[in-house]
Amino acid sequence: MENPESVNQTQTQAVLQQKRQGSPLQQRTAKARPTASTHDVTMSDENNIANASTPSTANTGETNNKPISNQHFAVFKNLRKLNSKGITAKHHLEFLQSLKEKNLVPKGLQVKPVNIGLELPSDLYEKWENSHIRLANDRRDILISYWERHLAQLEQTILEAQARLTSTATTEELAYIVTALDKTKKSKADELKERRQRKQQNALTATSEGGPSQQV
Repeated sequence: MENPESVNQTQTQAVLQQKRQGSPLQQRTAKARPTASTHDVTMSDENNIANASTPSTANTGETNNKPISNQHFAVFKNLRKLNSKGITAKHHLEFLQSLKEKNLVPKGLQVKPVNIGLELPSDLYEKWENSHIRLANDRRDILISYWERHLAQLEQTILEAQARLTSTATTEELAYIVTALDKTKKSKADELKERRQRKQQNALTATSEGGPSQQV
């Protein structure tokens, strides 16, 4: 039976290699991207995208001039959802990694020494206290491993969805989709950045109040 750790490492390496080469959407639009930037996608553009999911009630011989065709709108929505999940997973991973670099633990994972009603000698009390610190650190490291694997799986799924889209969509349509997705990702990343800063401050505050803060 194949080792699960080996499978996870192989999957992660494949995603990193694909990142270096660029996503299928980026490769298709690199040479023929419209002049519109990420900030050019306005509310009217979002309305156009939404309208593209519904067939036109006009003359059946009329050409569909919507930015995203009915055929690809479901894929676009799926990519937007996957990108949001990927950014959220990356946020959790980077937050935990940044705390580990500072020998900190999230407030919700910190464990204060339990009062067992005994007057332990100083050497035994130090071991007792350190056991709680190790528990908190182990919890944090388990979550880091989880988010690493989850992020790699999401990124692989995103690459597969992009490949399906690039095989049928036009260059102009892909360029519009890339622009719309970039705007959504930036908005989500900005929101999570502010949240991460608040969590880091909470971790520092909890540590100053007696929570575990050092590796053992």
